[in-house]
Amino acid sequence: MITKIKLNKVSLLGLALVLVFPSLILSLPADRMIARQLNRMPLGINLNRIDDYSTEYAFLDVFKTSRAWISGNQTDWEDGRSLDLDEQGWVRSLKPGQIARTLMFWDLSKAPGGYPSGRYVVQYDGEGTIEYTRNVHRIETSPGRETLEVDSTAGGIGFFITSVNPSNYLHNIRMRMPSDAPDGEIFNPAFLESIKNYRVIRFILWMAIDGDDTPQGPCLQRRWSDRPKVEDARWSGTHGVPLEMMIALCN
Repeated sequence: MITKIKLNKVSLLGLALVLVFPSLILSLPADRMIARQLNRMPLGINLNRIDDYSTEYAFLDVFKTSRAWISGNQTDWEDGRSLDLDEQGWVRSLKPGQIARTLMFWDLSKAPGGYPSGRYVVQYDGEGTIEYTRNVHRIETSPGRETLEVDSTAGGIGFFITSVNPSNYLHNIRMRMPSDAPDGEIFNPAFLESIKNYRVIRFILWMAIDGDDTPQGPCLQRRWSDRPKVEDARWSGTHGVPLEMMIALCN
C-alpha cells in the first residue's frame, strides 16, 4: 500500500537542500534545515555611491554626503567662478559677492519615506557666515554650533557660506541628523539595520574608483596619495569614501 504524502513548498525546498547538500542531518525538520543553510549562505549587496540624493542615509554626519561646492551670488545660483578651496575641500576665501553653496537630501522630499525632519546639529571650526534654505530654521546658536529645525517636506537642505575669515576659515563642518545613537557613532542605525543580514558587502561604488561610472569618466584615485581621507570635507560623488570607514562598517 502506497501512502500519499502532501508536500508543501517548505518541505519541497527542504528536500531539494538535502539532495544538494547530503551532509545535512536528515533527521532535522525541513524548516530547521532551511534556516541553518540560509544562515550560512554568503549573500551580498552593493552599496550605493554616496550622493546628496541617495536614500541610503548611511552616515549620521550628513555633511559628508553633501554635493560639491557651487559658486554663485545673490542673483545667480551658479556663476561659473572658481572657488578657493584647501586640500581637504574647505572654502578658504570668497571673491566679492561670491557665495559657496552645497546641498543635502536634494530632491528627496517626495521620495518614499522622505528624509528625516527634526533637529539637526551643525558644528564647525573657524569663522564665517552660514545661511540655509527656507525650510531650515535656527533654534539655538553659539560659537561653532547651531541647532536647526528642518522640515523635510519642503525640500532638501541648502547650506550656503556667504563670508569667511581667510585667516581662520570655516572647516571641519559636521551636520548630525536626528538620532538617538550615542555621540561618536558614525553610521545611521537605520542603515545598519538594513544591511545586517548580508554576509558580503561590495564597496566599489563607495570607493568611486570608476570615476563618474562612464568609460570616459575621470578616475581621481591613481595613487595611494589620491585616496579619500577621513578629514576631507565630503565623501560624496567621485571623491569616494575613506577605507577607514569601510573597515569600520565591516567590524
